[in-house]
Amino acid sequence: MKYLSKGTLQKVGVIQALLKIPDILILDEPLSGQDVQSQEMFVKLMKELNQGGMTLVMACHEKYLVEQLAQEVYQIDQGCIKMQGGDITVENHD
Repeated sequence: MKYLSKGTLQKVGVIQALLKIPDILILDEPLSGQDVQSQEMFVKLMKELNQGGMTLVMACHEKYLVEQLAQEVYQIDQGCIKMQGGDITVENHD
């Protein structure tokens, strides 16, 4: 696996996570290193799984992915979690 590209490693990670379809799938930057065709296939698959009842939670920066898949959006910005339609403040206890 050390010879695989970043995009291929991302694909392997998603495939491993989906060997048994989970109730909740948590992903961190799932499109990182992916080409456009892979991104489109990923979005299609996630939509199908979501319609089948799977919950998808992910961290991402790709506006395209958020627009295609998100039902709720939260943004973390300097210690505050911001949700569409309101703010939830998270205090820093350092």
